[in-house]
Amino acid sequence: MAFNGLEWFKTRSLTAKLAFSILGCVFCGVVALLLFFEHHSTPILTSNINEIAEKSLYKSVTPIVETAIEMEQAAETLKNNLSKFSNNDEAVFEDLMNSTVQAMDYDGSNFGNVWIYVFNPETYRQGTLYTAENIDKKFHFNKTEIEDLYTSYPWFKDVPKEEKIFWTEPYIDVENPNKPTVATCIIPFKFKGADDFNGLISISVYLDKIQKEISQIQFHERGKFVLFSQKGLYIVHPYPTENLTKTIYELSKEYNVPQLSEIGHKMLEEKKSGHIKLPKINGEQEHEPVVFFYTHIPYINWGMGLFFPQEQFFEPIRRFQLQVSVSMILIFLILFALISFICHYSTKPLLDLSKIAEQYGNGDFSAEPTSTYSTDEIGVVSRAFHNMRINLLKLINEEKKTVAERQKSASELEIAQKIQKSALPTDFPLHQNFEVYASMEAAQKVGGDFYDFFPMDEHRGGLVMADVCGKGITAALYMMSAKTAIKNMLQAGYPLKEAIKKANSSLCNNYAPLMFVTAFVGIFDLKTGKIEFVNAG
Repeated sequence: MAFNGLEWFKTRSLTAKLAFSILGCVFCGVVALLLFFEHHSTPILTSNINEIAEKSLYKSVTPIVETAIEMEQAAETLKNNLSKFSNNDEAVFEDLMNSTVQAMDYDGSNFGNVWIYVFNPETYRQGTLYTAENIDKKFHFNKTEIEDLYTSYPWFKDVPKEEKIFWTEPYIDVENPNKPTVATCIIPFKFKGADDFNGLISISVYLDKIQKEISQIQFHERGKFVLFSQKGLYIVHPYPTENLTKTIYELSKEYNVPQLSEIGHKMLEEKKSGHIKLPKINGEQEHEPVVFFYTHIPYINWGMGLFFPQEQFFEPIRRFQLQVSVSMILIFLILFALISFICHYSTKPLLDLSKIAEQYGNGDFSAEPTSTYSTDEIGVVSRAFHNMRINLLKLINEEKKTVAERQKSASELEIAQKIQKSALPTDFPLHQNFEVYASMEAAQKVGGDFYDFFPMDEHRGGLVMADVCGKGITAALYMMSAKTAIKNMLQAGYPLKEAIKKANSSLCNNYAPLMFVTAFVGIFDLKTGKIEFVNAG
């Protein structure tokens, strides 16, 4: 059977109807409030999470930027000093490089070494390389003749022939026994009196410490940082096997995720910051759906990213929504209890009145309404029930009296009926010359119709059929008098006409003039069979 909500609602009590109606409105309000909170809180929470992620990203970028600035300033300072001397002042080279090394190599520094490459502009592949670094806190200065610069150090091939800072792609320093990851800051310059570039300065920075620090940073437990070179090469990747082996563009093609190329383009080429959602990546290393924050690193033109699982990213939002939902549910339950109590308290007098009305409907007027002194609508209804009860009890008492009187009258009428019927002859004689039979049915219990027959002597008998005006007791009494008067006058031996006159005179003298009787009176002779009669009125 299909559920009919309206019919079900109609059968509930007044308290239930009020409670369900109010709670329904409250529920709609709570749902609307939840939707409002969700609609307005989600963007705010998302914005806050984005802001926190971006600040964390910028905070991680800051040490790299500071290191880059420090290296570039040292290279600029060394270049400016060297440009004041000729290209064969080795003693000056050593002093200036020693000053640079001592300034750069301090506790906690990622500094590697300083190079000066001196060459002839026409044969730039061949030249002299001066290197300086601290080894075990001791300054070491070396001079090496280079036959082919690009073969020995291929990253110099990309250096533009202009006086500005150039950062190489990260590489492994194979000449160092520790095989550190290195990035080199290079700047071409001109020695004193030169018309064309005839020198290069490079300052190297070790990236191992930076790689370790970035890889160990945890953002909300599962957030990971990545570091890119200016060509999109992974310097730091959550999976170390990817470091210095692939670019973000290569992984974009390998995993068929075009969003990665989009990130590389915006971050490294357009030098922008932002965030983007990445789908699940299936490959040698699976990645769940993440939100990827990225930013450009100035000076060295690198990029840094932070990827954060979408599930965890939206967890604060879901947690907030859950807290709001639980709070709203608790408020709803409290309101349910409060509204139920208020509805029960408010409708209890009405429920009592409904029970009293049901008792009154069943004829039980013993219960008396309460709250008759209240000034609200319930008090008005209670007083109306109170007055109705008094009036009904009064009417019932009056009706009882009336019924008793009617029963008394009915009893008296029953007696009068029996008396009247006993006054009419019921013994019908059998005679060889005639038959007689009569009956009388009054319109009410008693009435004025009557009949009579009686002997007058051996050969004659009297016959009467009459109708008294009116009905009831009065007509019955008048009928008894008329019947007696007519019978007495006939049996007294008066002629028929004289007997009727005397009976008429007797009735007129003893009763009100408004009463009258119409009658057929006859005397029949048993010998001859003749009848003498009078129609009287």
